[in-house]
Amino acid sequence: MSESLVSIIVPIYNAGPYLEQCLDSIVGQTHANLEIILLNDGSTDNSLSVMQRYAVNDNRIKIIDKQNQGYGATCNRGQPKLRAPGSPLWNLTIGSNPACIPTCLPLRTVLFKQGHHSTS
Repeated sequence: MSESLVSIIVPIYNAGPYLEQCLDSIVGQTHANLEIILLNDGSTDNSLSVMQRYAVNDNRIKIIDKQNQGYGATCNRGQPKLRAPGSPLWNLTIGSNPACIPTCLPLRTVLFKQGHHSTS
């Protein structure tokens, strides 16, 4: 059985000091079928260059660079960019400062499939 597609939306604003740790933890997940949407919310630090460096090395990463509009508007901007409906899809929005353990996504998808819809 193939892995379900997991789409991860990461809103980013001036996350330079911890963005590499966050992105390393996402791209290093044991669940490999990922779509990673990085939303730059008008960062004025090196966040965009860090995102671009990761995107060059990982084709699962898409970058949306936009003017600063705040967290909610930024998250909403990523929703239409998700893959087409009809494919197995799990959507997860995370902040740009956490680091995820490598098995975070497989555990969340298993819990969700079992009916535990709140996996925070």
